[in-house]
Amino acid sequence: MTHEDFIELASLYVIGALDERDRSLVENCAEDSRVWKTELDKLQMAALAIPYASEPYPLPSGLKERVLQKINSEHPTEKPIGTSDIAAEQLSFQVKASDLKWYPHPDQVPGVSIASLHVDQTRSRFSGLVRCQPGTIYPAHRHAEAEEIYILEGDLIIDGDCFAAGDYIYCAPNSIHTPITNRNGCLFWVTTSLDDQFL
Repeated sequence: MTHEDFIELASLYVIGALDERDRSLVENCAEDSRVWKTELDKLQMAALAIPYASEPYPLPSGLKERVLQKINSEHPTEKPIGTSDIAAEQLSFQVKASDLKWYPHPDQVPGVSIASLHVDQTRSRFSGLVRCQPGTIYPAHRHAEAEEIYILEGDLIIDGDCFAAGDYIYCAPNSIHTPITNRNGCLFWVTTSLDDQFL
């Protein structure tokens, strides 16, 4: 592979636009060459700076509700996303992995899918699993209430710190961050407010 070929593939790699075979090729080349590893690191840093190069675009009012309504109308036989079958007097419940249903993120964040475990509309809280593809950049957002994250696999970068499987993250109310995934993507459990705001 020529240096130009590597740069072209590495550019696509850092934005998550390669298939598994080409991702492995880039990773193997970077492992074999310190120069190419440095080039890949520079491209990753450049890709991470992209969201900060422009003003955040405000989401239209009511977009989340419209997306949830559309998802629920397309899957009428399934339990609507954002709801729970739990009766008020029921103190516990279980969700089997085989029963999980994955959906695109309600705000259509590219590369992000969610599986809802429990939604408490009274407290405006969501608990569930989040899967992010490699190179995903989650938009900057402010937490209305505390958020807790437990990384199950892959890696998640928040404020320059890389968290891996087994790591726990607590984000205080009113805190702001822009989580990103590295080359591995990630899967994590989260409990957070339904009232968080994109910036």
